[in-house]
Amino acid sequence: MGRFSELSISMYEGPNLTSIDKFICKECVIDSELAKVVSNGLSANYCSYCGVESDEYMAIGFDVIMLHIYNSILCYYADAQDIDVPWLEGGWWVENTEVHEVVNRFDPGWSDDFFSDIVSAIDPLTYWVEHTDGDWTVSNPSTSLLYGWERFKEQVLNKTRYLALSEPEDNFESKRPDHVPVSSMLDALGSVFKRYGNIVNIEAGNEFYRVRAMPKLIRMLGRRF
Repeated sequence: MGRFSELSISMYEGPNLTSIDKFICKECVIDSELAKVVSNGLSANYCSYCGVESDEYMAIGFDVIMLHIYNSILCYYADAQDIDVPWLEGGWWVENTEVHEVVNRFDPGWSDDFFSDIVSAIDPLTYWVEHTDGDWTVSNPSTSLLYGWERFKEQVLNKTRYLALSEPEDNFESKRPDHVPVSSMLDALGSVFKRYGNIVNIEAGNEFYRVRAMPKLIRMLGRRF
């Protein structure tokens, strides 16, 4: 039995995935880590997605690359029943994330055909729920930061403007481990900028202008001229 067949059998003893008899090259997987998987497991001399053929092996089976993508998905999403989400009054406690939305989060720019095959390979009955280390009640750091930023914008734009520190926090939200208080939002952003080296020194003397887009005025001026 060949390497691909053995891997394919072991794959379907675990995840409930639909097998698709196609092959993909490292150019079509786009992602650098997936490209390494392709390079280390070449088993075909053509790619089903870009149509390129070669005298030598240049592609890997879809099922093999799908398993790696699926395992990446499981780091952030899981079936509701697998992470003990409560079932109440005929439904799960939290809202389902559609499979195409889940796959879209991991899409580095795949072709429509490959994206569609990934979605088709996943069990359509899976009720996807976002989690952090298996805990569905805690958002991942990026989601928490985004949610905190939206609350921060709402606060400074429509409520207390620049006095964000004076706004009392919601008692329930403040007890969540993934909660980013409005008063701590700028510090949280600062930590992200420092971590990824996105801070730039600007020399003294530079001038900055605060502007506001005014679409209605622009349209009026456009008609006038």
